[in-house]
Amino acid sequence: MEKRIFYLLYEMEKSSKIKKELGKDKILDNLYQQKISNLNNALNNCNDMQCLANALQVSDSENVAIDNALGKLYHQSKNIQSFVHNNIRASHRYELSNSLSDSLLLIRAWNEEAEGMNHIVNAYLLHKDLIYPTIDSAKYYSQSKGYFDTIKAFVENEISFPKKKKLNRFFFKPLPDIDLAILQLNGRNEAGRFEPVPSINIPAFKKVKSVDWNRYQYSSILVFGSGPGKETISFSKENQMRCDSAVALFKKGLAPFLIVSGGFAHPFMTHHCEAIEMRNYMVNKCGIPSNAVIIEPYARHTTTNIRNANRILIEHHFPLNKLVLGVSSKSHIDYITGEQFIKIFHRDIGFVPFTEMQRLSKCEASYLPAASSMQINSKEPLDP
Repeated sequence: MEKRIFYLLYEMEKSSKIKKELGKDKILDNLYQQKISNLNNALNNCNDMQCLANALQVSDSENVAIDNALGKLYHQSKNIQSFVHNNIRASHRYELSNSLSDSLLLIRAWNEEAEGMNHIVNAYLLHKDLIYPTIDSAKYYSQSKGYFDTIKAFVENEISFPKKKKLNRFFFKPLPDIDLAILQLNGRNEAGRFEPVPSINIPAFKKVKSVDWNRYQYSSILVFGSGPGKETISFSKENQMRCDSAVALFKKGLAPFLIVSGGFAHPFMTHHCEAIEMRNYMVNKCGIPSNAVIIEPYARHTTTNIRNANRILIEHHFPLNKLVLGVSSKSHIDYITGEQFIKIFHRDIGFVPFTEMQRLSKCEASYLPAASSMQINSKEPLDP
């Protein structure tokens, strides 16, 4: 989960060279000590969740100090310069900052992940700033004394652990560990459920290497998931209709792969993954070869159906100059090709991950994927 939500912090912590460079910086070490002191004060004095949440956030003044320290360290350290260029920039996870210099990209990546840490605190301790609270919110009531006491115990454990184990201090610790523990407590581990790679997709990814793309009009057929309204139903009639339409197009030879997209989204805290149910139906009921169906099991909204499918295409070297054929219901295609959809993309993920979106029929649309799809969104920890 940490790698998907906080990629920069994960890579920093994984590298012994970078940990050493950051660990000897006096400004960052002072910030770490001050943060631990603030958290200890909060444990001793806070009587409500708002007070504790304030201590768990990265403040504006802390963020400015970290920005300045990282900028200076970048210019002083060849190890950090190499790390940013070869690990962080090359990952494409900060694609929207691709035009920035390496030093500014580092600072921007930190800022995005600091915003992500603050968002987890707001969303899962205070029930604030969620765009889709009916499906994305915490399992526990934010004002519950039991929940408050449990979060305090998490904080106390995390700030005492490095001292007990005599571990090196790291400037942003223990915040992301506490944030991940908050998500786990609430059953919100969706971001890590299929990592590192859904094994069910491996046969399809092997097949990609041998495809004669000249035979196909589209690189793939993207099927937008539709979750059932009740936990007792694993596969909705709407989903079946979308799958049937997509299967018919696949059998016409329009594309070599079907991508079924949808995570554990509807209803709230469901145990059913839309993509898994769609794949099972296509393979077991419709007779589609298992190596022709790719699951995208993370998306919770239409915006990320498209973004996440694009990531698969980019990472597995599909031809990006070939259109993707999207299949859904009429009302959903109305929404996807409507004027408001672009605004929703900017609101939800901050960019538009496609070009040349056009409606083809009542239930079909096509588009070209954009490289910006690789940009992670730390402010959406269930599907970053």
